[in-house]
Amino acid sequence: MNFSKGGSLRLTNTNLDLRANDFASANRIKNVQRSVNILSFDKGIFKKEI
Repeated sequence: MNFSKGGSLRLTNTNLDLRANDFASANRIKNVQRSVNILSFDKGIFKKEI
């Protein structure tokens, strides 16, 4: 996943369970967070470009 301000996130063996209707209608990051029921992964890397 690439972010608009130059960051990137890579997750391996990822499981995501979310409430699709809540996610689709989310207009703020807080609402996106509330739509996620389960997020699990084995390994993750976040990089911020300078």
